[in-house]
Amino acid sequence: MKKIRLKILVILIILPLCTYAQLRIDNITKGEMFSFPLVVSDDSKVADKINTYLQLGELELIKGYEERHIFEKVSRNDGTIYGGKTSIAYEIITNNKTVLSISFNQVSCGMTCTYWFSYYNFNPKNGDRYFLHDFFNAKDYKKFKQIVAKKRIANLNKQIHKVKEEEYREPFRKGVALGIEEDDLRDFYFTKDSIYFDNFNMLGKHDKYHGINHITPVAIADIAHLLNEFGKSALITGNYLAGFHSTGEPQLYKGKIAGKYEIILLYNKLDFGDILGIYAYSRYGIGINLRGEQKDGKYFFEEKNEERETTGKIVFIKKENRLSGMWTDKEEKRKLTFELERY
Repeated sequence: MKKIRLKILVILIILPLCTYAQLRIDNITKGEMFSFPLVVSDDSKVADKINTYLQLGELELIKGYEERHIFEKVSRNDGTIYGGKTSIAYEIITNNKTVLSISFNQVSCGMTCTYWFSYYNFNPKNGDRYFLHDFFNAKDYKKFKQIVAKKRIANLNKQIHKVKEEEYREPFRKGVALGIEEDDLRDFYFTKDSIYFDNFNMLGKHDKYHGINHITPVAIADIAHLLNEFGKSALITGNYLAGFHSTGEPQLYKGKIAGKYEIILLYNKLDFGDILGIYAYSRYGIGINLRGEQKDGKYFFEEKNEERETTGKIVFIKKENRLSGMWTDKEEKRKLTFELERY
């Protein structure tokens, strides 16, 4: 599908939204359907890491490089069944000394529509994204997941009567309960006293609106005995957070191709084995999508343009916090070194 260029000048409004104890948030909007946070901090690296992460991952475009508006790339109808994003609304859930928690309520529409929430939890001291498995040792994380699943299923069972079709209640309950037990616990946020888990994204489109509250709180006091030092710091004390670094992906990587073309990159392994990623040249700030897999310790990606055509390939290995490999054109005739490290 050819790219449609609007001949209307859209003026983005950037307004100061609120001032919090740790980070300040400005508001980027386009009309009534799109809003996005812009983090401001006395620590410029923290603000840059969080803003780059969110803009690259959710907007596929870094602020300052847009032609018309910051939402232009993801709101383009790409001809797929779900088209482009038609709405993005965010909420700052928690902003204190231990966490910046943000949720995004999003809609994409093409031939049909899809609805989802995205949750991000950042370490306000160094800009890393939090993942819950970092807060426990392996054995205690399994115990934690069992506690969480039990509470989420109990919450579902209490509300299952809200499903109007009586014959559908039990199949629906069993399906959601199975999803809860297999969940990777990425749809979460936390406040000073509880961690909250959301079932919304695991549901089919027509199952999301039975009137059930799919958010379940788990009191931090109930799982505090399972936490490691990182978990205690992030969830309770806030001590030494700058020195704790998350191991989960995606995290932001920064480096160079051919030793001179600076890029930034995110990648994430999906449940069914595929790996999705996105990177951008710092000079241009426009996201280039990646899709690939991991084999024998190596990561293999094809980069795709907006027409979903292959334009190049990336192969790298990960060693500690470094990615080392090679970028090639799609015919593999031009080869350039690829070196990045955690930002």
